[in-house]
Amino acid sequence: MKELKVGERVVLDIVVTKTVTCAGCFFNGKGACEVWRQYPCAREQRSDRKNVIFKEVKE
Repeated sequence: MKELKVGERVVLDIVVTKTVTCAGCFFNGKGACEVWRQYPCAREQRSDRKNVIFKEVKE
């Protein structure tokens, strides 16, 4: 995961995936992902029943 500078803004797009995956997700890193606790990504935890990942939008 790249280091973000203090004050830097990041815009994320929520993208539907066919399966539960961390591949290509902005939050995918070497350690265990804990983001799903705050922002669910698996269909079982989402009200829209869709698997998603978070992709960075390049401005």
